Amino acid sequence: MLSCADMFQLNVSPRNLASRRFPFEMINAVLDKDTGELMEYRHLMKNPKYRQLYGKSYAKELGRLAQGMPGQVEGTNTIFFIDKSDIHTARWRDVTYGRIVVNYRPEKDDPYRTRLTVGGD
Repeated sequence: MLSCADMFQLNVSPRNLASRRFPFEMINAVLDKDTGELMEYRHLMKNPKYRQLYGKSYAKELGRLAQGMPGQVEGTNTIFFIDKSDIHTARWRDVTYGRIVVNYRPEKDDPYRTRLTVGGD
């Protein structure tokens, strides 16, 4: 994780920031204004200041991808949760991983953004 001092040594220009082209180290992380640290989801969940905000954001993302959360988000039926024992042994090679990605977008109605991305090596 980069400190604030390390971040200023990166090649960050106004043009890059305006076009949302960030150095690799800044992607999928949230900058804590108090400490200057870039925080990924696992760090945000350990921090009491951000735990509830990004925990709720992740719950909304899962609801949006699944069957929804009544009164909060409408589901898209993109994913369905199944028990691990329901996966046939011949299909284990098709199982992949998910990565939780966070961002802060102050211009959005809900600025605390969490997305679930799926690997596919």
